[in-house]
Amino acid sequence: MEVTGAEHSTSTSSPRPAVCIVPQEIVDTIIDFFHDDPQALASCATVCRGWLPSTRIHLFYKVHVDSTRKLRKLHALLDKTPTLAPLIRYLSIVTTAGIIDNVHILDSKLERLEALRLSSVAWCETSPQTKDWLLERWTPIKRLELVSSSFDTIKGFLCLIQARPSLTDLILDDVIIRPSTVDASYPTLPISLLQINFQSTVFDRARTLETLLSSRCFARVPTIHIIVDYHRHEFVSAKQLLSHIGTSLRHVTIEMVSNYSIATLEAVQCVDLFSCTPHLHHFNIHDLYLDFPSVASILPLLLSRLHSQSQELRTIGIQGHWRPTKKSSDCGPMNWSEIDAILDSGFGHLRSVAIRICLRHTPCAEFDISEFSSNIKAGFQGLISRRILRLIIVPYEVESWEAN
Repeated sequence: MEVTGAEHSTSTSSPRPAVCIVPQEIVDTIIDFFHDDPQALASCATVCRGWLPSTRIHLFYKVHVDSTRKLRKLHALLDKTPTLAPLIRYLSIVTTAGIIDNVHILDSKLERLEALRLSSVAWCETSPQTKDWLLERWTPIKRLELVSSSFDTIKGFLCLIQARPSLTDLILDDVIIRPSTVDASYPTLPISLLQINFQSTVFDRARTLETLLSSRCFARVPTIHIIVDYHRHEFVSAKQLLSHIGTSLRHVTIEMVSNYSIATLEAVQCVDLFSCTPHLHHFNIHDLYLDFPSVASILPLLLSRLHSQSQELRTIGIQGHWRPTKKSSDCGPMNWSEIDAILDSGFGHLRSVAIRICLRHTPCAEFDISEFSSNIKAGFQGLISRRILRLIIVPYEVESWEAN
């Protein structure tokens, strides 16, 4: 990229300003590449005046406020530069006493806000004035995230959600709802995506889930993302939720989180999570701990556990971690006859089954990762003749996972 500086002509006129000769479309593409790197974006903003608008779009898209000082600083910035307010689409607030009672100072400034993240909300300790303000402001948002929050009644929780008729995504992470009487008049919420983290250490998780389900507000959610640990009671809670929604589900993602490795097959087998989703279109399961026996068994296991009448199932995604050793590089063949029998009998619309394996290991002289990858692929020779099956091997350590 080339940027021309100030040039002096032979006349006495003032120097010409710096002009970027790179086409703006290319500049925007370059800046978009750094959308999640604030330091790089800040550097891009100082290149020339033409780069500033594009960098501001990313720099101010997501704003996090966790202190009263930051709240007042944001208020002063928006007062000084009102053109920044429409750029803020995602606002994250840690609702400590000093912040929650003063958040009203942002009242009419964030008219284009699309997502709101509220952390540490204690609804029973929030003042009536602040509750009213939260129910009346930012109602057009499409995404609401509640983290480490508690509600004394289901009514307060549902009022906060129902005040936002355009809401499509609801994220619940470590949320406590005290047992309370449910008013049967509450309508079903028009939520498209529900994500619930069962992995957080909430002492009354079961009662919170029971209260949520008794409201019948999530009976028609089409997409659900469940985060569970390798514990039986969390699988039980997950199945309760899937059974409650059941027939409306079209897309299910189950993400397993654990700091220790246990037998993945035993964890999946302990509770049948999938028999209550007869109209499923897409199913993904993430972060499994694998070895070759479980890789060879997980696909037929999942296919058999998914509802036998799931004629509408289109895609299956399996993502797992494999910590290989030198002894585990000798892989036996897959049981393709069993897999073919299941596929032929119950999944007429299945278009794609993707198995993504991340080989997590400590590099050493005795371990040849290329040879190991070749041995795994040799065990999956049947993939060549099966168009809907794909095997993706990532031959290095990966810290995070995302769905395809």
